[in-house]
Amino acid sequence: MACRRADIVDWARQRSLSWVEDESNTRPDFSRNYLRHRVLPIIEERFPAAAATLARAAGHFREASELLDELAALDHLDCGGRLLQRDRVLALSDARVANLLRWMAKQAGFQAQPRAQVHELLRQLRAVPLMHPMRTGWGEMACCAYRGQLWLEPLVPDCPSPQAWSGEDSLSWGAGRVSFRSVVGGGLALTALDAAEAIALASRRPGMRMRLGAGRPRRSFKNLCQEAGLPEWMRDRLPVLWVDGEPAWIGGIGTAAEFACPPEAAGVLLEWLPARAD
Repeated sequence: MACRRADIVDWARQRSLSWVEDESNTRPDFSRNYLRHRVLPIIEERFPAAAATLARAAGHFREASELLDELAALDHLDCGGRLLQRDRVLALSDARVANLLRWMAKQAGFQAQPRAQVHELLRQLRAVPLMHPMRTGWGEMACCAYRGQLWLEPLVPDCPSPQAWSGEDSLSWGAGRVSFRSVVGGGLALTALDAAEAIALASRRPGMRMRLGAGRPRRSFKNLCQEAGLPEWMRDRLPVLWVDGEPAWIGGIGTAAEFACPPEAAGVLLEWLPARAD
């Protein structure tokens, strides 16, 4: 129930309660105090019910905001969740798409973007062909679309700094992480890693090639990315585990045949967890 300050003060005085008054509450250089002490009294001289009307309107706005959040959560689930299906998103009205994107940004801890930027993003989403790659900066985030999927991700450096690996469970990579998990019969052979002199997580190198399976040809990095369905803007950010100067694993692509763990042998399974706004 909404109560005015005068009513609260009167209630406290009737019960002989004491309180500490924050001296900043009387300073007019704060916008909230200027409105409360200078503007609202003048409005109430003309419209005595102004404070009650504004309080009631604020309650309605709060309820409307909660309903919009509930609608966004339902649309998010219906459109696929973490990786949205772009055709389902575009089947929604502009108002619902804008509401969904704002909700996703808020859920990920980012600030809401101005209305003009939201509308420009909507225009691009509808203008770019459905299966055409797209990556558009949107405040602290980027809106990405590729092969029918749509997601938000934080803006991160394209080439994170190389990091040596010496047995850690995980290493940071940009705004995401690469995890290293002990397994049997999968991932990289532990014997190959134990015998290595230098192991580092770094970006791709010019001319890099890798063989994904025994008996298969060595493929260029570009071909590997195309076969894995990775868009161009992600390629400079893919983590590569370099073992004595050879690419043993590429995030989102797989493990080199020369480093693959044999069945029933001890291995290390790597997983790239890129930062994406849920």
